[in-house]
Amino acid sequence: MEASIPVVPLKHLNNVGLNKVFKFLTAQGNFHLISLLGAAMYAGNFFVRETESGMHFMIQMPSTKSAQEMIGQAVTLFFCLEEAFPISRLLISTTQVPFMTVPSDYWISLGSYQLKPDLLIGVGTVEGHPDWYAVVRLGEDGRLVR
Repeated sequence: MEASIPVVPLKHLNNVGLNKVFKFLTAQGNFHLISLLGAAMYAGNFFVRETESGMHFMIQMPSTKSAQEMIGQAVTLFFCLEEAFPISRLLISTTQVPFMTVPSDYWISLGSYQLKPDLLIGVGTVEGHPDWYAVVRLGEDGRLVR
């Protein structure tokens, strides 16, 4: 199976943004999330795709255990990425079961949250796939930003 998001080398500007994210996480003392990102970058896959609605980040963790830990930090990671990038999606899966495009009927909404006055997000998972998880930007109407 192939991921539905193509592998794109990080541009210099994206590297600058990621450095800003790592500095932000270091200042917060969130070394666990830093180590999870490191695991994704070096033992899993870390994809970035620029779209009209914002950047999509797809993180494939090297194992189910690390994916579950990243899922526990997904909202925090989205917030940190949002500080440096115009992010609209954060998708998490594993390298063993990569994230694929699935019909919306299989998505389970886990709710929506207002992180900042101008940042409303929705979180969800896919039925039958405990390692698939998404954090997405929602518009003022509570619908997915496309």
